[in-house]
Amino acid sequence: MKQTTRCILAVALTCMGMAGIATGATVNDRFYVATISPATVAPNSTTTFNVSVTNDLKSGPSHFMRQIIVTVPAGFTLTNPPGAISPVAPPSGWKVQSIAGQVITVVTISSTDVATTAGKSVNIQVTAKAPASTPGNCTATQPYPWLLSANQDINGGNGNSYKLRPGTTTPTVTVASADCVTSTGLVLNSVSPTAVITTDAGAMVTLTATLTSAATNVGISGETVTFTVGGEPLRCLLNPAITSFSGVATCSFYPQAAPPNTPLTAGLYDIFANFAGDTVPQPDWGSSTSTAKQLTVSADGTNLAVLDASGPYNGTVNLSATLTTGATPSPLGGKTVTFSVNGTAAGSAVTDNAGKAAVSGVSLAGIPAGSYPQYIKASFAGDGTYSATSNQSTLNVSQLSSTITWGAPADIVYGTPLSGTQLNANASVAGSFVYSPAAGTILSGGNGPDIVGDIHAGRHD
Repeated sequence: MKQTTRCILAVALTCMGMAGIATGATVNDRFYVATISPATVAPNSTTTFNVSVTNDLKSGPSHFMRQIIVTVPAGFTLTNPPGAISPVAPPSGWKVQSIAGQVITVVTISSTDVATTAGKSVNIQVTAKAPASTPGNCTATQPYPWLLSANQDINGGNGNSYKLRPGTTTPTVTVASADCVTSTGLVLNSVSPTAVITTDAGAMVTLTATLTSAATNVGISGETVTFTVGGEPLRCLLNPAITSFSGVATCSFYPQAAPPNTPLTAGLYDIFANFAGDTVPQPDWGSSTSTAKQLTVSADGTNLAVLDASGPYNGTVNLSATLTTGATPSPLGGKTVTFSVNGTAAGSAVTDNAGKAAVSGVSLAGIPAGSYPQYIKASFAGDGTYSATSNQSTLNVSQLSSTITWGAPADIVYGTPLSGTQLNANASVAGSFVYSPAAGTILSGGNGPDIVGDIHAGRHD
């Protein structure tokens, strides 16, 4: 496959060509960078889109995002996912302020929230059905921009508005059939180490990401993957980062070395991996963006690693985090770590000798089945010796199992249409049955085909 160095997907980055991480805009400026994933979907498909908005490093240190407006393109139909009462899942600690037609407004629950500092991101999930394909061949695939705006005030206002960072463009979703574009998936596997000390210019951070075909889940080789820190593109030591035979791209850099980088100040910075797509193969490879992982920069390297967690709908989940400190991470025991799920307090625990804190039996009531990046948060308040820190991880809520009981129907006379006499299955949960063949079908003579009944129960498999 032909390898090319190209401009990165416009929804995420600028062209790679600068050294290190660019910072240093006017302190009163506010900038955001946005991505959307998946960026390629099939016509008429219903998809949960992850819209990630980063408060860019170019924003001043006293600027915080508190309002985001997403305009879903005309042609897309907002759809409630199974078990949900809204097509929108706001970021943890945020709420849906309004949905007016295709315009979605989400705001922080507190009007003074300062969590989304420069370098941090939030993830908004929007479930929508894509429009039908445009008649014609593959050149007729249609891009749909998702317009965004951000503000420091939950009520908006020009004096507090954010601007799209120069060099980036609006997130765009391409609607195309599988014979034109193959969707891809990109996972940011690791950030190692996850914390560095502000004064450690020799601290090297290594990022790994895996690019796969969404159709086969097989790694894609020979493609360029790029990375951002706090919304800004970074230059890998071995630039560009090309995927291996198994689809893995590796990028190492020195975040605190100057030059080529502008050292990061103490803070929490979200890292994304990005793939711009490739039009050389046929069908094309679609573009994709990972979910975020965090790099912590502090005076002493204190860091929290928070595990992803899974639980059943309306059930409970166990949470865990590990607290460490130092350039060579050492566990911190005897420290209190507090947890929250979707902005709701979920308890606290004291770290053991391995630095681990855990809480169990946290309720998932009211959270529909799905995968929610950044919904779990763990925090350490700091003390006279160690810096305060926090981190987030993904919450996965699974559907509940359901069972169907259905006795074999009695024989019927040829010409008798199927009815409730035959289509009378029972399920362990409430929902609606869909039968195939459907009621009213007249079967052929002899031993008829199997009749299949599916229960559509929302929160259940």
